[in-house]
Amino acid sequence: MSTSLYFYVIKATTSTSSSTSTTTTNRIYTTRDDKDVIYSWTNGAASSPATINQVNDTTKSTLTKPRGMIFDKYGNLYVADKDNNRVMYCANSTVGIVLVDDSTTSPKLYKPVAVALDSNLNLYVVSESGKNVIEYGRL
Repeated sequence: MSTSLYFYVIKATTSTSSSTSTTTTNRIYTTRDDKDVIYSWTNGAASSPATINQVNDTTKSTLTKPRGMIFDKYGNLYVADKDNNRVMYCANSTVGIVLVDDSTTSPKLYKPVAVALDSNLNLYVVSESGKNVIEYGRL
């Protein structure tokens, strides 16, 4: 049985942004290296963007160098949190939970910079070196 990978991450053109992604709900998300946050804009909104930077993790309570992002077909956000060596999961919220990290996985997750999902919602994570892709079964 073959599966397809869906890469929805679009490379941004600003110097402080490392990833931009859109949803079917008329929202645009972008990461900011210099602020360690993800901004969320609603098309046509007059207000400032919402920010995502809180994490339910007592040892690493904020994002540090968020990189690649992807949304699953249910609108849930997955973020490669590079300098914390983990992937965050944000289920229709602005607070993320740790999905996988360097202490719970083998091989070790090191400096993740991109994430992808296949049609079965298996997660694929690319390291900063680009030399390995780690596959996680549907989580």
